[in-house]
Amino acid sequence: MFVYSKNKRLFTFLPLFILFLLPGCQSNSPAEADKASLLSNVLRLPVPPECDLASRIFTWHDNFFYLYSKYNNAIYVFNTTQEAEPQIIRLVKEGAKRVPAPIALNVLSKDSIVISSAASYELYLLNAQGDLMDKINYNRDNDITFQHISAGSAPNTILYKDNHWIISQTIYRYGAGREYSSEMMVNIPLFLQVNKDSITSLPLFLPKDYFEKGMFESQLSSCFDGQRIVFSLPIRHEIYYTSNNFQEVNNKLIPSKYVNLNELRGMDQYPADDPMLFYENAQYRSILYDPYRKKYIRFVKHAIPKEEQTDMQVLTNYPPKFSIQVLSSEFSFEKEIEINGKEAFMHRFFINENGLYLSLDNPSRADYSESYLSFAKIIY
Repeated sequence: MFVYSKNKRLFTFLPLFILFLLPGCQSNSPAEADKASLLSNVLRLPVPPECDLASRIFTWHDNFFYLYSKYNNAIYVFNTTQEAEPQIIRLVKEGAKRVPAPIALNVLSKDSIVISSAASYELYLLNAQGDLMDKINYNRDNDITFQHISAGSAPNTILYKDNHWIISQTIYRYGAGREYSSEMMVNIPLFLQVNKDSITSLPLFLPKDYFEKGMFESQLSSCFDGQRIVFSLPIRHEIYYTSNNFQEVNNKLIPSKYVNLNELRGMDQYPADDPMLFYENAQYRSILYDPYRKKYIRFVKHAIPKEEQTDMQVLTNYPPKFSIQVLSSEFSFEKEIEINGKEAFMHRFFINENGLYLSLDNPSRADYSESYLSFAKIIY
């Protein structure tokens, strides 16, 4: 774990190890990247002083943005169409209605909020006031223990379809006292489908050859377009998408001009799971679905040059450069938008009817303020 603190606000990064699968690919040639302006179409949302400005646990629904704050175990609900104080949902800390701190968050409707917690292997279903309405245990196997992937790098990883919750997983323990290995990980399903009565592993796995290059970076990012699970892996150009019943998976090759998987840097200097490889190499990160414009969005973290590898804890949260791939509803490449990472916060964003909004809450900005959440609208 890496921690960066500024004004008592903690920035954390947890390297999570998790991934995904399968064949059948078509190539799309990337064009030159556009450069995004972060100076216009800026939205500022007033935020109370106790809110965790660095939180990566968030989601959105309609025109509302939901941000979890660990400082007071509360969810802040911002109306993104007006610059007004947020509603605060305070989670119960003790007793039978206790709701532990979430690591993932999603919203089906204003009165239906679901969280997954690192403290237990359960989904907690809440109403708009934060009252616990129900909970579902998703650890019913005595040999394999699942922990929900953090929403910090893959928001909306709790999906919902046909009365089932679908959660992407990272395996941190295989039975008691056993450690994971690449051989084990490629044979463990990466998604669970659960409800009150059943729990099913979906037949979706890592590519068998995923670790052949030696790099052990496998944090899955996924989204849901209403019918299919769509996901991306850090060191694969492909975007993977399931059939409507989640039983089959296809992929399309969508390479970024910034990601060179033929020459992974640092492999002769660092162990396969060393965080330095995160800085040395460009990687694919969050993938999102924009239902209003029927587009897919994929974030690409660029490699960090040696001369800029100064404060690694800061660079984890604020990579100096990244870009955003824009794809059609059928995964045809449309454009790649380059972002100045020193002016933005790559790990927080939302989509509403007006567009994609990228966080500007980067302490290196001259106009950085702890009184607001700031977002710039990205035009595509």
